[in-house]
Amino acid sequence: MSGVAVSVTDAMVEDHIAEHGLEQVPERRDVRLVLTERKAAALTAKRELLRGASWESVVARYSIDEGTRCRAGERPRVAPGKLEPRLDRAIFRAPCGEIKGPVRTRSGFWVFSVERIESAHPRSQAASRRIVRRRLVKRAEQAALDRFVAAYSEKWRRRTTCAAEYRASPLCEGGTTSSTRRRGTGDDGR
Repeated sequence: MSGVAVSVTDAMVEDHIAEHGLEQVPERRDVRLVLTERKAAALTAKRELLRGASWESVVARYSIDEGTRCRAGERPRVAPGKLEPRLDRAIFRAPCGEIKGPVRTRSGFWVFSVERIESAHPRSQAASRRIVRRRLVKRAEQAALDRFVAAYSEKWRRRTTCAAEYRASPLCEGGTTSSTRRRGTGDDGR
């Protein structure tokens, strides 16, 4: 465990949980998807599904998505933010059991149905503590890195001789400037 990780105490974790509550498991949805290149193919696939064709046959016939094709279009436990934004919004606004689409994205045109909705719910105390501890350690590590970079930059800014053409740069503030630029020589002319 790093020195920064040790600096995150159990009290800090408990304070964070007391202030913000337990971590939440986001809503998840089981969906079935068909991805086509053209809108006409998506509309045909949707029409067949609405007439009672099986997802397996429609996906095998129309879908270009290799990831869901072998599973009859099934994509279980989709969390918000994991799909292309337009498709994501459509899926998380759709009611369960209805065939929706086509939704146009960069990948193509999607027809989908939400099969099951798992509501958001709080994580256990133990899981929340682990997640919060990791988050606080990451923040502490980032703060330590930021302090190091600032100190390092300031140290070398003070020791840097800036050529005249760079005086306007904020990186040269506080450093000395030289009116002539000589290659291969130090400040003392050697």
